[in-house]
Amino acid sequence: MIFEDVVYVLLSLTCMYIIGSIPTAYLLGRASKGIDIRYLGSRNVGASNIGLVIGKSYGLSVGIFDCLIKGTLPIVILRNINVDDLIILSAALLLIVGHNWSPFVGFKGGRGVAIAIGIIIGMSMWVEMFILVAGPGLLGRFIVYKDSGLWTLVSMILLVCLTVVLGREFHIILLAIGTLLLLLSKRLIANGE
Repeated sequence: MIFEDVVYVLLSLTCMYIIGSIPTAYLLGRASKGIDIRYLGSRNVGASNIGLVIGKSYGLSVGIFDCLIKGTLPIVILRNINVDDLIILSAALLLIVGHNWSPFVGFKGGRGVAIAIGIIIGMSMWVEMFILVAGPGLLGRFIVYKDSGLWTLVSMILLVCLTVVLGREFHIILLAIGTLLLLLSKRLIANGE
């Protein structure tokens, strides 16, 4: 029985990595314009680059898909079938890892922001989401300074602080820390350049 449980958990986590690995921006670039987004713009395989290269509506489409379908949906499903909190934590982080380093496009990928937002929604972290959108999202990016990279970093650091201040469960705090580390490492190493 224990062996079957371990196999089930490993298969579930592998599925989360594969779901995260779906290179939405790459597929949309290929299907709509016949381009390889890995060699254009920032060479990032994500919503912001596809929006920059072929249009904002394409970027918005990729961002929404990555957020809601790749990020929120798997987490909501896992939470509704009463999966253990540590498995949900692992699944969420593997979704981000898959998105950032997809084996389908040479271990390149997006920066993980849209899928991280989707995971936060899937975990029902509404207070944190509201504060992050109102603070760094709107005030920071649109009024103070327009660099989205800076405000993403500020938001992820603030997310960790908020989970602690709000007294969230330990696995939620670990999720915030893991998300910060994954997004920061992706920002620092880009796509291997």
